[in-house]
Amino acid sequence: MCEYHHEEKSKWWQPLLSGLLLVAGMVIHYIGLSWFASPWVQLLWYIVAFLPVGLGVMHEAIEHALHGQVFSEFMLMSVACVGAFAIGEYPEAVAVMLLYCIGEALQDLAVDKARHNIASLTNYRPEYVRLQRWNGEKNVMQQVLVAPEEVNVGDVIEVLPGERVALDGELLLPVDQRDAVLNFDTAALTGESLPRQVRHAGEVLAGMIALERTATLRVTRPQSESALTRILKMVEEASERKASTELFIRRFASIYTPVVIVLALFTVVLPWLYAQFSPTYEYHFATWLHRALVFLVISCPCALVISVPLSYFAGIGSASRMGVLFKGGNSLDALTAVDTVVFDKTGTLTTGEFGVRQILQLQPQDLQTVVAMERSSTHPIAQAIVKSYGDGPKIDAENLAGLGLKAVVEGERWLAGTLRLLDKHGISYPEELQTIPETIVHVPKTTVSSVVSYWLI
Repeated sequence: MCEYHHEEKSKWWQPLLSGLLLVAGMVIHYIGLSWFASPWVQLLWYIVAFLPVGLGVMHEAIEHALHGQVFSEFMLMSVACVGAFAIGEYPEAVAVMLLYCIGEALQDLAVDKARHNIASLTNYRPEYVRLQRWNGEKNVMQQVLVAPEEVNVGDVIEVLPGERVALDGELLLPVDQRDAVLNFDTAALTGESLPRQVRHAGEVLAGMIALERTATLRVTRPQSESALTRILKMVEEASERKASTELFIRRFASIYTPVVIVLALFTVVLPWLYAQFSPTYEYHFATWLHRALVFLVISCPCALVISVPLSYFAGIGSASRMGVLFKGGNSLDALTAVDTVVFDKTGTLTTGEFGVRQILQLQPQDLQTVVAMERSSTHPIAQAIVKSYGDGPKIDAENLAGLGLKAVVEGERWLAGTLRLLDKHGISYPEELQTIPETIVHVPKTTVSSVVSYWLI
């Protein structure tokens, strides 16, 4: 494997240097500069071009041999390159290693890009958390700002509305609000634009965003084991998740390499044996050695070992440009067996944005009141209503977590929310409303349930 395979991108100078020296050497030889005519000058030139990309592969060949894997693709490429130098085909020796290393580098580049895209989640990870800590001197519970890594399992933290959760935990609600729910934005983790409703003792993961009200959490995992950290660790290990086709190359090389080397030896030995029984046949060792080395060079699986990484690079790169991230070649390979795909995520087949689809049994003046109430909420559905009907006055409404809104307008009580909100206030409504699949905001007035329907666009 190339020496830079597990290094930073600064190691790109190695294939670039080898490539420039290879091209320059071929051009100089073509135009026939006198100083380059010496075989020793050419040998030295191409050795310098070979070392940046060849040393890493030869080192891998030695490492595999020391672990009992003598006949690896690295060994075959190393033997072929040594043979190419021995017969004076210097450009071929450099090209074999250069093309292989470029293929490996491009594959790593695709994995690094996916790693970078997912690692960008850490840019939103809070640098501190609000930890509730008991002050024995003042006999009060105080809130202190600490780094997430300083928080222990079992500690209680608070997350303000609009803040991103830094640690995994379970939601804690007051005793008189145990039947309520809190909404969390999980788009950064799941791509789901519809907020997730979490009840008391429900799991809240790092990376979510608290909506509408302050969330109190009891930490269940340290930062090193949080959801975001586990995602990043999974991506870090992605380069080790080789697809079955890539793994086949390794298995194939264990058979192909010894066969090629044995055939090369036969190319030298068999003519000599034939000469022993045929006095009229003249055997020239140098000629047959040259032919055996040529056979090794043309048998080097350079095209094979570069085509597979490049194929996965093209697939991962194309998917990445369309916003789909693959954690490794094995994930991409698994799609070849897929014949049916079932989507169940808002934002996958839709834009993930809410919009008003239909209004039923609601007068224009009443609609403006509802819009004014929704303007005081940060819920995505509320924002969709406001966006659909423009600017206007704002009514301070009480946010009932997981239920809807409540306000008093000119002495009248107004409600806007889910069917559970109506149930809680003992308001009757037609049973067929429970069978409607769309997301609905109900605005009850007297004994008739006027409704505003919303649908994803």
